[in-house]
Order: sequence, then C-alpha cells, then structure tokens
Amino acid sequence: KATVSVLNCILTESSSETHTMLRGTIALALCMCCALSAEAGSIVEVAESTGVHTALVAALQKAGLVSTLEGPGPFTVFAPTDAAFKAAKIDLDSFDTPAKVAQLKDILLYHVHAGKVAASAITDGETIIMGNGVPATLSVKDGAVKINGAAVTKADVMASNGIIHVIDAVLLPAPAPVPSESGASSHTVVIVAAVVGGVAAIAAVVGGVMVMRRRRDGYQAVPSA
Repeated sequence: KATVSVLNCILTESSSETHTMLRGTIALALCMCCALSAEAGSIVEVAESTGVHTALVAALQKAGLVSTLEGPGPFTVFAPTDAAFKAAKIDLDSFDTPAKVAQLKDILLYHVHAGKVAASAITDGETIIMGNGVPATLSVKDGAVKINGAAVTKADVMASNGIIHVIDAVLLPAPAPVPSESGASSHTVVIVAAVVGGVAAIAAVVGGVMVMRRRRDGYQAVPSA
C-alpha cells in the first residue's frame, strides 16, 4: 500500500506525458512480477498439466519415482506421450510383482538424466548417461533432436527442478549380458533395444546370430537352439 501511495504521488506531480510513460513502465513491471511469481512446478507437476503424459505420471507413481522427480534436481526428462506408451504396448497393470516394478523403474530411469540439458546444447552423436546408469545416444539433424531414434516433438518445457523434452516413443534400456554359472559368459547374449517407427522392437543376438519372431503385439526374441 505504501508503494502504491508513493507511485500515486509521483503520478500526481508529473506532467501528462511523464504520467503516461510512468504508467506504462509500472504496468510492465507488474507483469514481470506476476510472471516471476507464477514459477513452473516440479517436473511431475508440469507433466501432470500437459494432458498427454497421464501414462507417464501413473508409471512414475507405480515405480515410486514421484518423490525423486519432485526433488531439487536438476533433471532432464525425456517424456514419452500417452500415444508412445500405447504404441509400446506397455500395460502398467502387468507390473504386479516387486521384480516387475523394479523393471518398470529401470525403464523410467532410462528417460531421466541428472543435470539440465537444453535442446540447443545437444550435439549430434552425443552420449549421455541416464538415471539407470545406461548410456543413450542423441542425434541432431536439421535442428531436429532424437534420442535413441525417438524424436523430440517438443523441447525445453521448463520446470522448477529441470527441463522436459517430449518424445514420441518409449526408450527401452539394454539389459546386461547373462553370465554363466561360472561367473563368465559361456556364450554371447546381447539384448538390443531399439525404436522402429514408434514401436518397440527387442532382438536377441545369441552366438552372433540374430533371431526374431514377430508377434501380433510386437517382437519377441526367439531363444537359440
């Protein structure tokens, strides 16, 4: 109130031209103050507000990662849309055991990077380590950013504790090689996770031979004989 009184006093004693200029300056300052006070929420809160990340938020809740992404960060989150979850045929109800919930958590952490990375700072061929310790590769072509082949459809969505890049596919981390009983790999087993046309494809390479079988709901690795 005291500030308003002082401003009114200044305006009263000013000329008409100065009066108009001061009013414009004050209005601009008030708009800036309002913008600063309306600070973006946390990454989870921003994701909840987009209207296209319902599945992502539900998955974060199921995996117990909400409190993590509401922490100070900063984080960079590559956020798959609801359409991406549907294309990947991820049914959250199927993660109904502790082991499966841990698997879901691993998938979600593969979308989180510790640190704030704006789209303008990404370089072609850059590799970053995700929250589950597995690297992901970024590419930039004609200004379009991709991560492991998934396209960033909306970049630099700001949050109070980081930044969100909306992507059109779910990223699948590559599991570690399967060891033999002696502790060493008796044969090479490599699981490759890729994104093809928005649909997750998983191939198993056993003994250097890739074997895949297409199912109605995606691709399934066929064990080597």
